[in-house]
Parts: sequence; C-alpha cells; structure tokens
Amino acid sequence: MQQQLKEAEQKNKELEEPKELEDTKAQENKINSEQQQAKENLDKKDNKKAKENQEKAAEEMEKMASSMKEKQEEQEKEQHEEDAEALREILENTIQLSKDQEVLIEEMKRLNGYSPQYVELAKQQKVAKDNAKIIEDSLLALSKRVPEIRSFINREVTKLNDNLDKSVEGYSQRNFMEIRTRQQYAMTHANNLAVMLSQVLNQMQQQNQQAKSAKSGKGKPKPGQKPGKGQGNKPMSMGQLKKRQEELNKQLREGMNKPGQQGQPKPGEGQKPGEKGGMGNGQGQSSEQIARMAAEQMAIRQQLQKMMEQMDAKQKEGMGGNKALQEMKQMMEQTEKELYNKNFTTQMLQRQQEILTRLLESEKAERKQEQEEKREAEQAKDRPKPTPPDFEQYIQQKNKEKELLETIPADMQPYYKEKSKAYFNKIGK
Repeated sequence: MQQQLKEAEQKNKELEEPKELEDTKAQENKINSEQQQAKENLDKKDNKKAKENQEKAAEEMEKMASSMKEKQEEQEKEQHEEDAEALREILENTIQLSKDQEVLIEEMKRLNGYSPQYVELAKQQKVAKDNAKIIEDSLLALSKRVPEIRSFINREVTKLNDNLDKSVEGYSQRNFMEIRTRQQYAMTHANNLAVMLSQVLNQMQQQNQQAKSAKSGKGKPKPGQKPGKGQGNKPMSMGQLKKRQEELNKQLREGMNKPGQQGQPKPGEGQKPGEKGGMGNGQGQSSEQIARMAAEQMAIRQQLQKMMEQMDAKQKEGMGGNKALQEMKQMMEQTEKELYNKNFTTQMLQRQQEILTRLLESEKAERKQEQEEKREAEQAKDRPKPTPPDFEQYIQQKNKEKELLETIPADMQPYYKEKSKAYFNKIGK
C-alpha cells in the first residue's frame, strides 16, 4: 500500500497541475506500529494481543481510506465546478465571436464600392481573429481534460482559424467574394463549437445535479425497487418521442412560414455562403425560440440514446437494427447544428419528416414487440387440463385408501402395517 502511495505521489508531481494529496504519514506510522506489535505478540504466542493490534491496524486503514475518498470527492467536485465555470466562459466568448462575425457579414453586404468604412471593417476582422486565438487556447486546455471532445475541438478550431486568416487576407486584396465566403464559414465553425460546448456544459450540469441528489439521498431506489428503474432514469417510449418530435416539426414549419429577414431561402432553394444567419435574429423567429427548438431536439436525441442503451439486441433488430437508430440520431444532431446556424432550408423539413416517419415505424415495432412478449408470457402459463372420467374414479379410490390407511395406528409394527395395507387394497378392488 505504501509503495502504491509513493507511485501515486510521483505521478501527481509529473502532472501539469499537481493535485493536493492527502497527508497520510501519521496514519501510516500508526498502522506500521500496530502491525509490528502484532508480529512481536505472535512471536510471543500471545494471540489475543496480536489480534487486538491487527484490529487496530485494520481500523486505521479504514479511516485512512475513508479520509482519502472524501478528499478525492471534494477535489473532483471542485474540479467539476471549475470546469463548468471555464466552459461557460468559453461558450459565451464563442457566441460573442459568432455575433461579431455576423455583424461583419451584414456590414459587408451593405458595403458598396470604395467605402471609407472598408478599412474599419478590416480592423474589426483582425480583432475577431485575435479574439479567436484566446478562445483557441482555452479550448485546447479544455480538450486536454476532456479527451472525448479533443478531436472535434481540434478539427473545428483549425477550420475556424483557417477561414479567419483567409478573410483577413481577402480584405488586403479587396476580394469581396472571398471575404464574405470565409466570414460565413468562420461563423459556421464558431457555431459548431458553441453547439458542442453547450451540450457538454448541459451534461456537466446534469452530472453535478445527480451527484448532489445522490449525496442528499434523493434519487435513491426505494426498497424493492431496482436501480435504474426509477422515474428519473426511465427512458421515454417511442410513442412519447414521436409526439415530441411531431410538435417540434410543427414549430419549425410555422417558423419558416413566417415572414423573416433578408436572406431567407425560397421554397426549394438551399442556402449559399454569405446568406445564412448567425446567432442573432433569424428567419421568422427570435434567437431564443430557435435555441429552445435546438434544445428540444437535443433532449429528444438524448432520450433516444438512453433508450438505445437499455434495449436488447432483439428489440433493436425489430426496429431496423442499431445502424438505423444511429442514423436517426445523427439526423437529429444535424438538425441541432443547422438550428444554431439558422440554416433554414426545405432539406431540414424533409429530414425532420424522415425522423418522424422512422419514429413512427419504431413505435409500431415497439408495440409489436410488447404484444409478442405478452403472447409468449400467456403461452408459458400452466393451464389445468380436464381429468378423464376413468382416471377421476381412480383418484377417488386412492383418496379412500388414504383415508383408511390414516386410521391405522401409528405405533403398529411394520409387518402388520403392510398386512393392513394389502387388506384395504383387496377390499377396495
């Protein structure tokens, strides 16, 4: 144990930011002392005192383990809170970068010829590029602590920087088309990062809330209730997900039919670079309404993921297999990104209808699965079969014999018991 503690201490020193480890020297010395005394008492054949020393050593070990565990939990809680706060700050800065980029896009649309405002916009683009560098450093530091998002962050940050560099270069060459295209792409990658950061922050907040609930005793399973089957952990049914998706699709259709700002695509047309909105007001709906729809789509996707994790292979096969469910989840993710980017197109509505159709098919498959399981359960029940008349007479005769045998005294010798049994069988026939 002491060797492991030394190794942990050495590894901790090698970290970029070493953690504050529990000082266990005093407890280690006490445990060593008790174990040494136990050894000496065993050598003296004094097993009673040796046992007392061993129990004290074990008690000290438990205290030390408990103290180290509490310290670890406290540090993890502090780390989670620091990460959440840092993540929230990065998210706000990323959204602000997207807003700044959107303002530049709109200003460039209104710019005509050799306007004196052109130089000022070039300076603002340079400032946005410098701000992106600050966000990049924070994101890379975050990715080191959260390896799951490292590849995504590296990819999006690289594309963001590349497009910002080319937009600044476009200003120096007065290449209006290049400027607008690169600004639009830069804003898109900033929005992609914002969506991802929002999802990670949401998950961290949920984990912190669950940890607090578990510590306070809330959320624990009731007596006789299995873990994971409580109300909070129970996933929705496909029917419930379908209803939520149907309502979301309705909101999207209504929003796209409202008169919006300039740059709204006509039916059947896609969005071209430089025509998409940013994080400000969008086509027919406010940023708050769009954010709510994106959050609702994310919630539906997370419920689908939870449902997939609790499904067995047979259920997934009935719903088209794991691949079909994964494709549906990916379509939802694409909708979330487009909502944050305000990329409202007829393709989005077609995708949303496809998601709804697949949810309907999955709901039917789920209902069919439940019916088959119910049918199998009913078939497995033992049903009493009618007794044939001849066999019924035999049973009645046996019952009479049993009643007669029960009248035989219990203290009768085995020989006479057998004779009595043979006699009753004979007269019974």
